[in-house]
Amino acid sequence: MCIRDRPPRDRVLSEDEVALLRETCSSLVINGRGRKPSNRMSRVGRFIIIAMETAQRKKAIEELLWEQVDFDKNLIYFNPEGRLQTIKKRSVLPMGSRLRPVMEQAKQEAINKYVLDKDTSLYEAVVSLGKKLNIDGLHPHVFRHTWATRAVTRGVSLKKVAMYLGDSEKTVRDNYEHLSPNYLLDATEE
Repeated sequence: MCIRDRPPRDRVLSEDEVALLRETCSSLVINGRGRKPSNRMSRVGRFIIIAMETAQRKKAIEELLWEQVDFDKNLIYFNPEGRLQTIKKRSVLPMGSRLRPVMEQAKQEAINKYVLDKDTSLYEAVVSLGKKLNIDGLHPHVFRHTWATRAVTRGVSLKKVAMYLGDSEKTVRDNYEHLSPNYLLDATEE
């Protein structure tokens, strides 16, 4: 895919699109070419739910190992032990009430060390599901941008959004500050 053909990075999913994805992804099962149908949740379904709930980058989710998921502490360590943090930081995040049951089900269905069965790219599968569901511009980064946009518009501090995303406060401020409910409010007061 040529850079010019890539979808815009500022796409935000609507409430209806998020609801449709949650409903669809939780019921998607593995039904691959030449394989017997399974009742296991599909890779793309698991990926999308994890991406919507954690806002982590595609690669961090694709490479996620079960040893990085701590059910006792209710945490996911997106940066595996021994991997150096890069400029694109990987966060330690709690499993929210929507994510926890999905992770528990996926763990029960686990076939190896990877949360998504393997670490190969799901970009095309996400785009394909978007087309099937008539969700224009769906690609893996949309989940991160949607989460950040919604968090800022709810009034979550830019510092917390940055920590959650693993971004710098400057990056979050540059991209999302204008969405804050109080943005420039003091400038309008006399």
